[in-house]
Amino acid sequence: MNRTRPAPRLTPYLWVATTALIGLLLSGGAYYYTQKLEEARLRAHFAYLVHDRVLRSQNHLDQALQVLTSAQGLFDATEQVTRKEFELMVAPALARHPEIMAINWAPRVLGAEREQFEHDLRTQGKGGLGICDVTPDASQARKAGERPEYFPVLFSEPSARNHAAIGMDPYADPENRAAMNTAMRKGIQWSTPPFAIVQAPHGPLAVAIYQPVYRRNMPVSTPDARQAALRGFLILLLRPGPSLEAAVFRPTPIDLHARLLDPNHRQPLIHQFSSRLPDATIQPGETLHGDYSLALPGRNWILQVTATRGFRNRAGSNEPMTVLLAGLSLSGLICLLVWMRSRQTLQQKKIEFALFESESRFRQLADNLDTVFWINTPDWQHVLYISPAYERIWGRSAESLYQRGMDWFDAVLEEDRPAILERLPDTAGADWQTIEFPPYRIRRPDGGIRWISARAFPIRDEQGRVNRVAGIAEDISERQSHQQHLEEMAHYDPLTHLPNRLLLADRMHLALAHSRRTGQLLAVCMLDLDGFKPVNDKFGHEIGDQLLIEVARRLLGGVRGGDTVARLGGDEFVILLGALNNVKEMEEALTRLLQVVALPYALVDQPINISASVGVTIYPSDSSDADTLLRHADHAMYLAKQAGKNRYHQFNPVLEERARDNRAVLGLIGNAVENNQLRLFYQPIVDCRRGLVIGMEALLRWDHPILGLMEPAEFLPLVDGDDDLARSVGAWILRNAIQQADDWRQAGLDVPVSVNTFVQQLRDARFPELVRDLLAQHPDLPASRLSIEILENTALDDFTSVTRLIRICSSLGVRFALDDFGTGFSSLAYLRRLPVDTLKIDQSFVGDMLQNPDDLAIVESVIGLGAAFRRQVIAEGVESADHVLMLMEMGCYRVQGYGIAKPMPAEEVLAWTYNFQPDPRWHEHANLRLSRDDFQLVLAEVNHRHWLTSLQNWMRQPPDQRNPPPPLNEHECNFGHWYYGEGASRYGHMPEFRTAEALHEQVHRLEQKLVRQTEAGEVALSRETATELMTRSESFRDTLIKIRSAVKHIDAGQ
Repeated sequence: MNRTRPAPRLTPYLWVATTALIGLLLSGGAYYYTQKLEEARLRAHFAYLVHDRVLRSQNHLDQALQVLTSAQGLFDATEQVTRKEFELMVAPALARHPEIMAINWAPRVLGAEREQFEHDLRTQGKGGLGICDVTPDASQARKAGERPEYFPVLFSEPSARNHAAIGMDPYADPENRAAMNTAMRKGIQWSTPPFAIVQAPHGPLAVAIYQPVYRRNMPVSTPDARQAALRGFLILLLRPGPSLEAAVFRPTPIDLHARLLDPNHRQPLIHQFSSRLPDATIQPGETLHGDYSLALPGRNWILQVTATRGFRNRAGSNEPMTVLLAGLSLSGLICLLVWMRSRQTLQQKKIEFALFESESRFRQLADNLDTVFWINTPDWQHVLYISPAYERIWGRSAESLYQRGMDWFDAVLEEDRPAILERLPDTAGADWQTIEFPPYRIRRPDGGIRWISARAFPIRDEQGRVNRVAGIAEDISERQSHQQHLEEMAHYDPLTHLPNRLLLADRMHLALAHSRRTGQLLAVCMLDLDGFKPVNDKFGHEIGDQLLIEVARRLLGGVRGGDTVARLGGDEFVILLGALNNVKEMEEALTRLLQVVALPYALVDQPINISASVGVTIYPSDSSDADTLLRHADHAMYLAKQAGKNRYHQFNPVLEERARDNRAVLGLIGNAVENNQLRLFYQPIVDCRRGLVIGMEALLRWDHPILGLMEPAEFLPLVDGDDDLARSVGAWILRNAIQQADDWRQAGLDVPVSVNTFVQQLRDARFPELVRDLLAQHPDLPASRLSIEILENTALDDFTSVTRLIRICSSLGVRFALDDFGTGFSSLAYLRRLPVDTLKIDQSFVGDMLQNPDDLAIVESVIGLGAAFRRQVIAEGVESADHVLMLMEMGCYRVQGYGIAKPMPAEEVLAWTYNFQPDPRWHEHANLRLSRDDFQLVLAEVNHRHWLTSLQNWMRQPPDQRNPPPPLNEHECNFGHWYYGEGASRYGHMPEFRTAEALHEQVHRLEQKLVRQTEAGEVALSRETATELMTRSESFRDTLIKIRSAVKHIDAGQ
């Protein structure tokens, strides 16, 4: 047998050039791919931000439109609506929606009724021109021409800035007329294109939304019937630009440029607002751009949003360039290694082959063995000797092996070849000893499969260089078959032949390591069949087993080759989806698997239909160990079943950690109930008119053994989220409050106790029975001594159920109060139908009523609603004697707050009650109060307080950051508008009123002087002027009090 020379090799330069070219191509490909990923990430981030802002914008518009629906209820409830009733109705909405320019009422006035209507307007001191139109540029008004009918504005709120709109007829404008006709004939709200308004012709554009109001008891089923029944229009004037700008930019500053468009209008641009952050310009051809629809009645606007340069600068990353540089650096290093390796190989090509005498002796021994013995060259390309056992085991000719040294390798199964090649040494000079090849399989020419165990060892010359490679190979098919059977039993499910729990643990270990190494996502999924048990019970276990086998087959067919499907037992499967680049790939895979499992199974005469519920957790977002990941996936799977089955649910580790902390705190609160750590403090409710304590409100505290006494805000929000604990704590409060009321009664203090309720109690059909049982334990305590307080929002959320519960408990004698009234959005219809005894004004309005005109208006509105619907009114949050006196002037005599007493333990209540002494000034105000028509006198004082506070705040500002001061002219402040308008017409005959004018002018002269001194830096002079200004203000307020005292009337009682 002749030796052959090693095959020629590529030159080192060609190897280096080839390696460099491949490195450049791979680096460029990685750069391009990373750049695409970065652009996709920016686009997703942009879409998330814009979608959030669009939802906020639509929500702003929808909330503003709800005002029209609520106001319509007022007109549907009564035939004649007064200006004051209209003002009271819309005042809360205007306080919550500053973007609303005006809410108007425009009645229908026929041509024959025009003269009487204009006469009535002038009698009221409104609309000097009578019914008038507006010029196209909204710069001035003109008397309306003769028409068959008019729709002049009769009421407009807020009146202070919309008095110029009284008498205006929007029907004269073609666009308004088209919107009004559409709204009237369809019976729905309809909006106009953007336009300038007469109140501010040069300000931002506004839109008008028209709400038709029809006469009661008249048919409105057809357009003609609605036209005949038309009573007028409620008009909402809204400036969408500033409102949407607040929704887009104020939550957090973002690098976006936005334009609000009306595509169906001749001038489509409504408003434009840009980012206030640096780099707010837009680069040409910007792809981060989108148009988003905003719906208005009868119109659709477009919100165009574009990313600025600042968005890309702040949200982008340098990852693509980093990848490119890293790839080029790695390519250079590999080229250097290839160069060195090629040089070494060229030097070893000249090694001579020897040892022929030794080989012949080995041949004699090998010919008589059942084991294959072979000798080949160090490059494994030429076989020098092969024993006869090769032909018996491989079934191939030895001659073909001599001609092509790797012919034996062609018989190795494809999937086993990489493991063999991995063990082969690269060159003859490699420093290697014996090679143990992993067992591999060969396919004989007759199709038979044999398992082979082989090892190789080097034969070295005197210099220690490898000049031959020898080895042996033996047939281990029988041994391997036995070993495979044992492994199959240990690692695979005997029914479905899927990996069992033991093999799954190994697969999870490998999958987690791969995820940590590559940074890709791993989805651990727990799948449970829906409806498997009924199939098993109906058709038997044999059909159930066949169904499990078919499900396993479908699952294997629905995943990729590198994924794992395992069976834990019963109808539970675990699926490992590895090498995921994003969550979307996981979602697509699970959706596909759910669809596959849900297909009918033709195992019996009739198709079997089942589905699956899947719980999934994603590593490394959920960075737990393997066992915990499986538990999390199992937990998510049960949530999927609870949500309706045939779906998947993703585990959220952040929410789980928060829920775990909350559960721990809820457990402590539950222990607090059992260990009697909860305490009830009581705050008195007094009747200032009679100077008596008329009730106590029970307020919960937690006497924590370590943290001490805790306020309800520190733990009640958690209780609200747990139904069972909320009912338990609520029952504890009721039980102890009733017990305390009975104890006080026996001690001589017979007053009602007010108790706050949880929403879970109001939804519990057993709540009335609980109240009845607790009252029955105290038969001598009248049921009227228990007052249950319900939050306004809670009552509106489930109006029917709450109303039913109140009526049942009221039949026992229990009284009810609507707590925090004014913070919700109760309509008059709901308030009229809700059977509560008392309205409690929210303390946020009462606390600021002396300084905030809007809060004062809300308080006065609630007092008026209480009187109109014959409900008692209690003001919460009273902090001072001034609060009490002003509330008494407005007709509210029942108060509660720190200005009366702080909440106190039950054991201190009796002593406080016996020592309670009413303020002497209460008696002076007990029988006198202002009529609602004189409320503007109270508002005038608060407006002046607000103006004075604004001036003081202006003086405290740094000189370089000062805003314009409050109005300097006495005619321009809120008090001036009222004094020279409505005030003069009502109180101008009174001497005190004229005295107030002189004092008001003096106050403004001093303000002008103070502003000049402050801006000039004259500190000492400005302090003297400020002192004099405060003195004049006190005199001014005293004069207002005298005017109010002069017009008060005797109050017969509330």
